[in-house]
Amino acid sequence: MILPPGYELVAELRQGSSRAVCRAREVASGDPVIIKSLLDRRGSTQALGLLRHEYRILSRLDVPGVARVHDLLYHDGRPHLVMDDLGGLSLSEWLEAGRPDLGQFFRVARSLTERLAELHAAQVIHKNINPRHIVVDPDSLTTHLVDFSISSRLRTEIQKYTSPSVLEGALPYISPEQTGRTNRAIDGRSDLYSLGVTFYQLLAGHLPFDASDDLEWVHCHIALTPPPLREAWPDCPAALGEVVMKLIAKAAEDRYQSADGLLRDLIACEEMAPGENEGFLPGRWDRSEQIHLPQTLYGRGTQVTLLRDAFEAVSQGATAMMLVTGHPGVGKTSLIAEIHKPVVRHRGYFISGKFDQYKRDIPYASLIQAFRELIRLLLTESDEALEAWRQRILDALGDTAQVIIEVLPDVALIIGDQPPVPVLEPAQADHRLNAVLQDFVRIFAGREHPLAIFLDDLQWADSATLKLLHLLCTDPASSHVFLIGAYRDNEVDAAHPLSLTLKRIEESGARLDSIHLEPLERCDVERYVADALRQEAGDTAELAHFVYDRTLGNPFFVGQLLRELHSSRLLSYDPAEDGWTWDLGQIRTDGITDNVVELMAEKIQRLARPSQDMLTLAACIGSTFDVETLAAVADRSVNEVVTGLWPALQDGLILPQDDAFKALHQDDVSAISCRFAHDRVHQAA
Repeated sequence: MILPPGYELVAELRQGSSRAVCRAREVASGDPVIIKSLLDRRGSTQALGLLRHEYRILSRLDVPGVARVHDLLYHDGRPHLVMDDLGGLSLSEWLEAGRPDLGQFFRVARSLTERLAELHAAQVIHKNINPRHIVVDPDSLTTHLVDFSISSRLRTEIQKYTSPSVLEGALPYISPEQTGRTNRAIDGRSDLYSLGVTFYQLLAGHLPFDASDDLEWVHCHIALTPPPLREAWPDCPAALGEVVMKLIAKAAEDRYQSADGLLRDLIACEEMAPGENEGFLPGRWDRSEQIHLPQTLYGRGTQVTLLRDAFEAVSQGATAMMLVTGHPGVGKTSLIAEIHKPVVRHRGYFISGKFDQYKRDIPYASLIQAFRELIRLLLTESDEALEAWRQRILDALGDTAQVIIEVLPDVALIIGDQPPVPVLEPAQADHRLNAVLQDFVRIFAGREHPLAIFLDDLQWADSATLKLLHLLCTDPASSHVFLIGAYRDNEVDAAHPLSLTLKRIEESGARLDSIHLEPLERCDVERYVADALRQEAGDTAELAHFVYDRTLGNPFFVGQLLRELHSSRLLSYDPAEDGWTWDLGQIRTDGITDNVVELMAEKIQRLARPSQDMLTLAACIGSTFDVETLAAVADRSVNEVVTGLWPALQDGLILPQDDAFKALHQDDVSAISCRFAHDRVHQAA
């Protein structure tokens, strides 16, 4: 390692493909420091962005157990992040001496939980808790956390569906929502899951799951139940075993909601006499002052079964289309996300595209968006796998490969430049393109990896896409293809082009099923509100009835109304009462609108004027937009645009499309792409 002037090397700690970490000493003061450096002068944009991101996170943090950052220095063309050296060993190194005894475990676990509570209080999600990023003092057994390169200052994040090989975090420890295959948001409870996996490993001497490849790790986290800790280690106290198993629950709602609640239970477990467990209820004192809206599907059990059964038929060789209909906000996308578990189990591919009402003149726009996702997934695979795909594509398309490159330029990254194809008359060219697209779909759909294609907002589909959907559904050579379409049936009448296309598909004898989603029943809203406030349904019944009457059971509106009540302080957490309180009379007279678009517009209007302006212009670009285009439209610098968007990102009005938003620094932010959290937010903006 080449260190910046003024520092001398003490010991190299670890080295990866792009970064190295060492212990060093500041020559002038003699103070010990940790230096994290990029190895390559050029450095990838991503690696450089993550280092800058970590610097910004640490420079804003002032909590015990997190090293103070000194500077981000540049020397010999390389960036170097300089931090305090708090001493100690990584937890993984400490464990090399053997499994800790119970007393040592409790000391380490309490210290770790305190560190996490302080971090979450500072509104930072670590996102990569594992033994390599936990440092323990072998004498005092106090701990501190390191490596904040993928940490988040957002309250919640949505992990996009991507290849397991490029997921953020260490795969054996990431939470189900971090896999991008659960339609669940990442928040502080994701850190608690990773902490639970670490606790399991400390106590049992091994991880709760064992997997041989990346996709199997994902399947373990989202679908498999680990053996109870007492099976893995029979001497584990019963109460402690319950605490750890609660931490690694699949659904965030079933985990601890706060590190403070976990700490109280750990202290209680430590103070119990051997064999004592009577009356212990994990999470009894667990409360969070943040409102966590449930991400469970309510009242959709039958529909989930229908969707999964249809995919199981596809995995056996069928081609099928499933339509999911309902009004805006009724939960169509959330339902369709339930397909991820069987897709992972069958090692399939799930890709998605969304039609835009303002871009209906662009042929195949949604399909191109979906297949661009697929190409990016393939580009993350090994060189051997990529070569196999290259050969497979060329064998299937032959001398028409250039046709697919003209509509999907990213394909050239796999197969290279191809010879031009003959120019045809428009009708013949359309026929050739459809034939090539059908061949292209067949390449990626097979028994070893069935293909699910989700197209959202079909009511805005262009005629070219509708024609291709008809061809795909009726293609006798097609197999292992599951087409899923969602649309607002209140915007589609019998004469709509979509209706006519679906009628032709049905008349052809192709498999075409449909699910219609109604708003939630009153009893479902009662369960939703009770779960959101973590109270008994009887205690929240009056509030739930008000919410139902205002929203008529629309799931999106139910969640937004609860958020509005919370942000307006009409619904608040009272530590003295150890629960949520509200004044229903005040709520009724406060004039809360019963129109979701008005509600979202009011939320936007509470932002500062520059943020409002950015959202308004972004909405005119479309449901998705990139920062570079928005900067051009707004006639502002990229940094001004990012500053304006940041409050909307924190409020969840817009969501980052990828991890580029971490690189919010000077010239490397233009690639940031965002989307509106929901069509209703887009409409309000």
